[in-house]
Amino acid sequence: MPTVEKFVQRKFSFCSARVLLLWMGICLVSCLIYAAIAFASLLNKNILPEDVGLQSIPYGNVPERYRVKLSFFADYNKSNRTFNGHVALTFNSYRDSNRIHIHKGNNIKITDVSLHLEGSPKSMSVRKGAYDEETEIQTLILGANTAIDVRYVLELKFKGKFVTDNGVQEFVYETERREKRYGLYFATNDQAKKGLRYLLPCFDSNQFPAVFDLIIVRKQSFTSLFNSVILKTTKM
Repeated sequence: MPTVEKFVQRKFSFCSARVLLLWMGICLVSCLIYAAIAFASLLNKNILPEDVGLQSIPYGNVPERYRVKLSFFADYNKSNRTFNGHVALTFNSYRDSNRIHIHKGNNIKITDVSLHLEGSPKSMSVRKGAYDEETEIQTLILGANTAIDVRYVLELKFKGKFVTDNGVQEFVYETERREKRYGLYFATNDQAKKGLRYLLPCFDSNQFPAVFDLIIVRKQSFTSLFNSVILKTTKM
């Protein structure tokens, strides 16, 4: 009959150092993979409490001028309910903050964002943060705080699509030959509390008036009508 000492040696002889190291290596690799997945999923998320529950945009960054370019792809005889755009938004910062809040409709997708001081080509760190679908407020996260009483230029590239009752609308009519013709329009009444956010990312509130320079790229078969001054029309 084996002694207690020999029994213990036999019982634990299968647990070699090689197996133990292999098991520890597998655990380490699994932890690293999990950490990488968690980091990637949170990379463009903003979970800070200060960005949760905003019902309106704080009066900290105030827009002064929008330089907007919108490209529509519909033709007089062909429907296309999508558009692209670019906006360079000059604003004045009245408080130091590493957040910019703007309005953006659910039909608008921001594809690129950049920020720089007015008059300076050097870009500053900025990325998309949280988006609240209920209030339609998009948070942008800066790498450093803005300076007080300094002008910045926020540039946004975006894609959009037409949605019912908001933003750009498509209308259809028939010619005398029963041929379908298409047109586009965008309009809001002077009492509306929102509307521009469905055309471009912006400060869509009556407390943020600003000057607009607007370029419309369209098919030559269309004619543009505005309730403002048209400075120039160029064939492309």
